Amino acid sequence: MNKDGNNLVHSSRMAIDRPFRVLSVAVPLVLLVVLLAPKVSLADSVTSTVTVGTNPEGIAFDPTNGNLYVANFGSGTVSVIDGSSNTVVANVTVGVYPIAVAFDQTNGRLYVGNEGSGTLSVIDGSSNNVVANVTVATNPEGIAFDPTNGNLYVANKGSGTVSVVGGSTNSVVANVTVGSQPYAVTFDSTNGDIYVTNSYSRSVSVIDGSTNAVVSTVAVGIGPDGAAFDSTNGDIYVANYSSNSVSVITTSSSTSSTTSTTPTTSSTSSTTSATPTTSQTTVASSTSSTTSGTSSGIPEFPAEFGLALLVALVVVVSFVFARRGLKIGKQPPVWHTDSAMGAPTRTGKARPERLSGAWDQR
Repeated sequence: MNKDGNNLVHSSRMAIDRPFRVLSVAVPLVLLVVLLAPKVSLADSVTSTVTVGTNPEGIAFDPTNGNLYVANFGSGTVSVIDGSSNTVVANVTVGVYPIAVAFDQTNGRLYVGNEGSGTLSVIDGSSNNVVANVTVATNPEGIAFDPTNGNLYVANKGSGTVSVVGGSTNSVVANVTVGSQPYAVTFDSTNGDIYVTNSYSRSVSVIDGSTNAVVSTVAVGIGPDGAAFDSTNGDIYVANYSSNSVSVITTSSSTSSTTSTTPTTSSTSSTTSATPTTSQTTVASSTSSTTSGTSSGIPEFPAEFGLALLVALVVVVSFVFARRGLKIGKQPPVWHTDSAMGAPTRTGKARPERLSGAWDQR
């Protein structure tokens, strides 16, 4: 074989080897990116942004007309957003510093708590007009609707009370004294009770919806603000602003367990209310645990990482066998004795002549 033939074989081998080399690197990298990259869903992305009033705070949805009602704290208005088009279809003027909104499903009206004016603005969902203004107490904050009795429960932060407003009459039917600085209100549909967070008292007042009286007080974390009811397990979740924790209240026994969102210490405490008003046991246990990220000393990897390594190994092994196959397929060299030099050589390989310096193209 001459020099040109050798170059042709070498070029052919390089042309075949190059794709395998590229694949052996590219395929594992692509798999790692696809398998280990965070999955981004279009359903969890922001699709539009709606401009409303100044300092929007509370928001509520009206399922009868598909509109959303946003309380604009700084502008003293409520923006009505059409849920089908995500556009503002109305701006309703209410009281001073509107902060909370609740929907009454029995009459189709929206109730807006005005912190600055101590009133409750009633908006008719069919016309988006204010049909009544109910005077409650100082600094109304949270609002919850009780569909079993048709009442709305308004937490008055400045007066330490909860105003009970009749949805059919738009008038205050009761004022319930709770803890200091009541902030949020939520309704438990399983037992008909109303739960009110008391920010300064570090407690939750439980109001019986049938009697509008406090039946229990549950100790929670520091600065409880938000509250929500989970209808699947019947628990009440309370966000503690100052202790960076969430207290879980089991309504069946009025017990509370607190989970810290920043587990830096480990502590357990049990508190019993000094003035239990019913046979319910008021117990609060606060527990936070510390979990070390290197407890076993062995780093943990996701299952996708192992799958990617396996695929990469398969590609590399395939590449190695492909190269061996190319070498095996070559014509084996033939050895002979060079009469001029007296040394064995093989065809297909050029070597320098000792005398002339020329290349032997045998």
